[in-house]
Amino acid sequence: RGIEMGVFGIGGRGKDDGEKGKLAIDPASAAKALPLLVALLAVLGIWCLASGALRIRDDARHSGLQVARDDAVMAARRTLNDERGRLAQKLAADHVKVALATGDTAAALRILRQGWPELQRAELWSADLTEAYAGLPRTGFGALATCEAALSSGKPVARVVKAAGGPRLALAAPVRGLRGPMVAYVELPLAKLTNGIEAPAVPSSTYLALRQGDRNVLERGDTSLGNAAESLAAKVPDSDLRIAAAVPDATATP
Repeated sequence: RGIEMGVFGIGGRGKDDGEKGKLAIDPASAAKALPLLVALLAVLGIWCLASGALRIRDDARHSGLQVARDDAVMAARRTLNDERGRLAQKLAADHVKVALATGDTAAALRILRQGWPELQRAELWSADLTEAYAGLPRTGFGALATCEAALSSGKPVARVVKAAGGPRLALAAPVRGLRGPMVAYVELPLAKLTNGIEAPAVPSSTYLALRQGDRNVLERGDTSLGNAAESLAAKVPDSDLRIAAAVPDATATP
């Protein structure tokens, strides 16, 4: 006689069927194991759903932040172009040119301020900036750097500078006066620049910042992600500004 063994209803060698080594499944034992199998499949399905949902959330957050970053770059670029163009248009006005050509800088500044209510500061200095350097630190190191950049590039320049009442948007442009080259310098409220950057919707648990050099001008979202924000940074064209962005690490699933 052969020895018959059963494990979970699986029999050993069948004597009567004549097929050596054939396995038989006991329906009763299989029915007992069915609930366990269903439970395992349910757990697997829930794991797949959860893993997929987390992946979709991470991808949506990443793409949403990139859209917000690009919108902020475009808004900053538009503001800078508008304000640089406005300064250039003001300086090109006939009344300003006449005042500069006659050496009447006070009149030129008065005309420059007309129709520009947001203007918080306006200066006209000779291109050697002697007077501006003599006025340090009251003149402002940021103001000097902006003027030097405008003189070296030969076109209007925009930067964020420190001021007594807080950071401001500074503009400078080269002009010609009675005694030779000069530079016009103005300051505007920083909100002229940051309003457009605060407008785009930023996904939760992400980070967006306006930066100039190693300084944060404006930060939004989770500031703990600031150190990793340069990997997704995008430069604002024709400026020293950039929009930095960061998302948290993707959620790991087992």
